[in-house]
Amino acid sequence: MTESILQAYLNEQHIRTDVSENVESLKKAVGEITTYLKKKKERAELIPFTLVALDPMVRDIDPVVKQVETIIIKNWPAFKNSVTATKDKSTTYIRAVILESLS
Repeated sequence: MTESILQAYLNEQHIRTDVSENVESLKKAVGEITTYLKKKKERAELIPFTLVALDPMVRDIDPVVKQVETIIIKNWPAFKNSVTATKDKSTTYIRAVILESLS
């Protein structure tokens, strides 16, 4: 059994959290984004989501980033504070969630 992309990011410490609830919140966000992208009318969104997921230099003002961040915050209200506390970039978390959704 291969590990998920999200788990790989956690193992490599690209996503720094040791709170299992935070990981569960990210998994819930993955589920919501997966459901969103599977809708027939949203299939055109696959391309911009993929481009954001693959771009390590994506800016936090990108519309896809904002959309995914909103979903993450809905599931993990302290997301912004947690990311700031670890001095990580929120786009790393967002890209991991999108990649997992696309897989």
